[in-house]
Amino acid sequence: MAESAETRNTSPGEILRGARELYGWSLEEVAAELNLLPHVVEALEADDYSHTAGWTYAVGYLRNYARLAGVSIEQAIADRQELLPPKEDGPGTMTETATSRPQPIPIQYRWVVTAGVLLLVVGGLYAAFLNRASDVDRLRLDIAEEARSQSGTASGDNPVSEPA
Repeated sequence: MAESAETRNTSPGEILRGARELYGWSLEEVAAELNLLPHVVEALEADDYSHTAGWTYAVGYLRNYARLAGVSIEQAIADRQELLPPKEDGPGTMTETATSRPQPIPIQYRWVVTAGVLLLVVGGLYAAFLNRASDVDRLRLDIAEEARSQSGTASGDNPVSEPA
């Protein structure tokens, strides 16, 4: 009976520290195995969870450490909830409500297609206008050449081949 009462009062950090010392592991070895920094492992063993990002991370780190050490700390976690960070809903947590985020504006694709067709029509009209301007210049050149050729024919500048 005394042993079960003592086990209930043991914190998760004390259990993990005891297992690490039993195996003769250093903090650095455990930290490397868990992919954590040594000061985080030391804080877990001291039941200081200020280095974790909240309840989920603290419990996750403890469970991974316990799995590595081959011990069960579920009962210690359940008995010593006051040591852990509070379970909170808020920014950065998976329990954050989605209604607090602004809803995206729905895009009506009819307007997108209409705008695209309108741009094509305006672009086509602009291209036709530019082409018309060059046609007018060509027409002016054709008229000027025709006028020159008519004035040249009238003055007799063009040599006419005489029958032999």
